[in-house]
Amino acid sequence: MTIYQQIRAAVPIGQAARRYGLAVSQGGMALCPFHHDTHPSLKLNEDYFFCFGCGATGDVIDFTARLLGISQREAAQKLASEICKVFYSSIALLYGIEMVRIVNPVHGFIGNYTVSNTFPRNRKNGRCHL
Repeated sequence: MTIYQQIRAAVPIGQAARRYGLAVSQGGMALCPFHHDTHPSLKLNEDYFFCFGCGATGDVIDFTARLLGISQREAAQKLASEICKVFYSSIALLYGIEMVRIVNPVHGFIGNYTVSNTFPRNRKNGRCHL
C-alpha cells in the first residue's frame, strides 16, 4: 500500500472535518464548505464525502486539499502530521536509514516509510516537514 492509501484507510473523513472546524452531526451531515450552504448537504461517509448541493465528492485527502486550497501531496502530509502521529524509527536512524513510523491515535499503527521518498526532512533540527 502507498502512504496515500494508508492515510485514506487510517483517517476517517469525519475526524478530518472536525479537526478543520466543521460541525458534523451524528448522521455524518455537515454544512458544505465548498458552496454557500444553509442546510447540511454534505454527507461524510467512512471512505468518501458527497455534497447533495454542489456535487463535490472525494476521499479524505481530496476533502482536505479542496478545503485548505492545497495539493493532494500537501494534504496527505498535513493529515499525517496533524491527525496521525509521526515518529522516527530510532533503530532505522541508528543504521543511517531515514524512516518514519506513522500512527493514528484512534486506529493505531499505519506503517513505516522512508523519509527521503515521502516527507522532506529539515536537516537543521532533524524533524520532518509535514
